[in-house]
Amino acid sequence: MVWDYYDEPPDYLDDEPEVRPRDPKTDEAKARLVTLFEENPERVFFGRQIEVLLEREFFHWITSRALAELIAERGIKSQKVALRTGVEVKFCTAKGNRYWKRQAKKVGGLILQYSDHEFTKALGQHGELMFDAALPTVGFLPKAKNVREYGGKKWEKTEHNFDRVFWYDGYCMA
Repeated sequence: MVWDYYDEPPDYLDDEPEVRPRDPKTDEAKARLVTLFEENPERVFFGRQIEVLLEREFFHWITSRALAELIAERGIKSQKVALRTGVEVKFCTAKGNRYWKRQAKKVGGLILQYSDHEFTKALGQHGELMFDAALPTVGFLPKAKNVREYGGKKWEKTEHNFDRVFWYDGYCMA
């Protein structure tokens, strides 16, 4: 149903938001996290790392919610640590891990190293090269790079440009 901005909104918009039932996957993810920390009692993890480790089993928001619940229940130790750049990282470890701060400092150093602008720029450029080489092998034909106008059409909404313009099966894709 479409309604005009100046009309009265439909009645269903006045209803209270529906309370969603608890996702059973959250409990599965919590059980998996408990196993992860039991199997690695001396290891320090950071939040995003855990989400990536379990991404084949659970959506990242499920893992994040399960981790937050486990921390709130004091099932694991967790502490936010500010890195040199001012970015905060949530480190998590098993409750019995007494000397976790040294390892957290080491992991924080790796995060800073791989977050360095020069490294991420080089990684992005390498990714672009890989796509530029791969897309033509499946029928995408490169036509232009870093343009605001192509084929008589101009991008004017922002100051951004099109990184790549490809043709595929007679259609232009930017």
